Amino acid sequence: MRLAATGGRRGGALLDGPIEVQLVAARVPLVAWEELGLRALGGRVTYRTRLTVPTLEPGTRTVLDLGEVRGTADVWVNGTLADRRVWGPWRSEVTGLLRAGPNELEVVVRGTLAGYLDDASPTSGVYAGQVRTGLLGPVTLRCHASRRTP
Repeated sequence: MRLAATGGRRGGALLDGPIEVQLVAARVPLVAWEELGLRALGGRVTYRTRLTVPTLEPGTRTVLDLGEVRGTADVWVNGTLADRRVWGPWRSEVTGLLRAGPNELEVVVRGTLAGYLDDASPTSGVYAGQVRTGLLGPVTLRCHASRRTP
């Protein structure tokens, strides 16, 4: 959004009322938010996908590996919070949450205010690499079969 000041207005006086935003789902690659035009976003982005899981052997351990994440990540499987990650490794135990057949997976990434602060008023408080945010992947689901003893 770009605002042009008129009549001597500035700062918060540029707006006569609240800003309303309508959000829609969009297919996006796993790239830094800056590449999506979201460099100054200090909020969150929800990544959502559906996957079909074959029948797993009893005792199979399943782990979701998010690859690289810049921010924090909440992992949801079929509407249940599986894990909340604030630093790497970006792996979440999802054993018992996946079912044979269709499943819904969501990863909610929360960024920081670094991009906004760097754009709005460049500050020495934002260091190299802090502006880069997002789910960068690659995202993989790993299934580990249980070991049977003879």
